Amino acid sequence: RDIGGSGVFLFGDINGLVIERNRMDTGGGSAVRATAPQFGATTGTTGLIVRYNRFANFGFDGVSLNTTVDSEISNNDLSQMTNSGIRLQ
Repeated sequence: RDIGGSGVFLFGDINGLVIERNRMDTGGGSAVRATAPQFGATTGTTGLIVRYNRFANFGFDGVSLNTTVDSEISNNDLSQMTNSGIRLQ
């Protein structure tokens, strides 16, 4: 099933979130996207852990992190992304 956009969209003021052991296939955005603060958030994402996931066939990136600090991306299976498997800004 096509997710349409991003599977998980984080827009700031998040600390210590773990995204683990998920399967996502086909979406127009990124499987996991953390952006600069939006929608009233005042800080970026801190302490994000993305591990042991399988992401495939997304229109942008597998994991895209912007304004994210002290975070971990490890042991993910990322395939067939239009842009990058992992994008850090």
